Amino acid sequence: MYFVRLAICVVLCATLAASRLMILEEGRYHVDLEIRGVGEEATISLAINAYTTGYVGFGFGLTNELPGTDVFMGGVISIDSIKQPYIDDYYIGEEKIRVKDECVGCQNWNLVSADESNGRTTLVVERLLTTNDTQWDIAITNTNLYVRWSTGETDSVEGVASWKGRLVNLFNVDDTPTSTTPRSTTTTSTVSTTTEGPATRHINLDDNYTVELSLTGNGVNGVIELLLKVNTAGYVGFGLSRSPNMTGADLFIGGYNAVDKTLYGKDYHGDTNEMPVEDLSGQDWMVLGGYEWEGMTTLQIMRILDTSSPQEDIAIQNSDLYVIWSYGENDTISQHNARGSRLLNLFVVDDGQNSGSGSDFSPLRTNFLLLLMVAFAFLKS
Repeated sequence: MYFVRLAICVVLCATLAASRLMILEEGRYHVDLEIRGVGEEATISLAINAYTTGYVGFGFGLTNELPGTDVFMGGVISIDSIKQPYIDDYYIGEEKIRVKDECVGCQNWNLVSADESNGRTTLVVERLLTTNDTQWDIAITNTNLYVRWSTGETDSVEGVASWKGRLVNLFNVDDTPTSTTPRSTTTTSTVSTTTEGPATRHINLDDNYTVELSLTGNGVNGVIELLLKVNTAGYVGFGLSRSPNMTGADLFIGGYNAVDKTLYGKDYHGDTNEMPVEDLSGQDWMVLGGYEWEGMTTLQIMRILDTSSPQEDIAIQNSDLYVIWSYGENDTISQHNARGSRLLNLFVVDDGQNSGSGSDFSPLRTNFLLLLMVAFAFLKS
């Protein structure tokens, strides 16, 4: 039975190779999409990760006019520590009035999973490319569509939402940072087409801590994506500083809690060399995925290069900064089991791969770790 599950795991992770990434809202709204199958059974799957604790909206239309757009809105409502996910299928009519698809069988978006934590909402949804609802739904074909997205400060979807748009072909759009493939042309301000350095580079911080990084663009239109691989079953810390110590440092601390089988991660800063302080201006490091296996913790995280929060964050530029790192024996964030610092330039550093620690992500793929976690949970069951 174990080998049957392992085979399913391999197939599941291999399926991920077809997933592609859209980066919207200057890195604050990610859509990892996958189109599977052919003909009437073909489906689209979306994994949306957005900086909001309110609703998340997504859809598409045939023109750049909002009326006639096919959208859904969903999220997670938290009531007395109980999380209640929701999703509804809508059609935007004249005067930008949103109408819920009310006919029998017209709610065609299936909510696979939903979560809200650390100021972010994650939705995984799917539907047929061509539904039976020809009145309200738009068929997804291998042509350009105007993609629409929206977020709200709360879960109230009443009133007129603010929708932004971008002309793309969902069959070939891919914003994954690479050194050779330019980004798709957009109608809004998105990540720059400039890529600094190779797609994936490596930093060896010590014998137990390696980093794979992918860096694209500059400033508020730039994104850094890190894969932290640390030989510990406890927390993992990664930070930036203008000095080799914690005072004034910009820090991320996260890990995988094996007790409740959940990922965690938050943005901190150092006021002194003692315990770090959680950022109040915003949680800018996004945990894309992670897992813990045989004493090794792997985390995939992403952040905008310049968060415009100079009081708590350090802008990542083409210049030297101290990378500071730490990890603990368990998930209690207290004294470090190990720590260190190193002066380097994240735009150019590349230590190459450690012998025996080949790259699992080249280029880095947002959804890879997410499905790997599903596969891992399946093997453990």
